[in-house]
This record gives sequence, structure tokens and C-alpha cells, in this order.
Amino acid sequence: MSDAPTVAEELERKVTETLTDALKELSLGRISPEEANASVGALWGAASGLVSRELMSLIADSRDAILARSACRRMRVFVKDQRVSVVMMPDTWHQFGALHRIVNGRGPKSTFTREADTLMEMTVKSNKVCDLMLREGFKEIV
Repeated sequence: MSDAPTVAEELERKVTETLTDALKELSLGRISPEEANASVGALWGAASGLVSRELMSLIADSRDAILARSACRRMRVFVKDQRVSVVMMPDTWHQFGALHRIVNGRGPKSTFTREADTLMEMTVKSNKVCDLMLREGFKEIV
């Protein structure tokens, strides 16, 4: 009698590890929601019909959660008196967070993230800028 795992058990283990790795990389900001969605989608396609229903359900739920996360706002808009401030949130396609301050239809744009920042660091900085806007008395409208 062999204690070696069956092909089905080994496939189940590898698919579970691959899913876990993709979700971990996403949570650490090393990959974007779009990249995680592509990874999990490929995993779904490769494993469908070969692993348990429970694992396929977990893959589907993970993909739904990734899609919900990627639907987050890309832009946050704040207003105070005659001033409008637009904070552009970083993502895979727009690598830098930026702040546009507009008064009477015109205003400067400033970038507050650096190329060396990870996507997670840029997102944290962007959220801090948004928190600062609220503390300065701006009202978020979008």
C-alpha cells in the first residue's frame, strides 16, 4: 500500500495553493485586482471539472470578491466653497495617485506618489490625502 497522494488529491492541493497564492499576492499589493482576476479565471478554466465542487465554488467566490474589489472608485471628488479637489486613486493602468485642485475652473495637479512606491503604498497615500481633505472641511461628493 502506498501513502502517496492520488492524482486527484494532488491536483486539489495544487489548485488550492495556487488560489491561495494569488489572493495573498493581491492582499499584499504585489498584483492588481485585474491580474488576480486573470489568474483566478485561468485557474477556473484549467481546474473546472477536475477538482471538487467545493473547491470550484471557492474559486468562483474568490473571483466574485476580486471583481467587487476592482470595482472600487478610481476617483474621489471633494468640494468646499468654490474649490473642487479631485483625488485620482492609483491602479494598474494609472500608476500614480494625483491631486487636482480646481478653483474657478482651473488649478494645479500634483502627484503625491513615487515610481518606487508599490501599488499598496500608493493606495495608502491616496487614502491619507482623502482623509486630509475631509479634515480640512471638504465634503466628498463622488
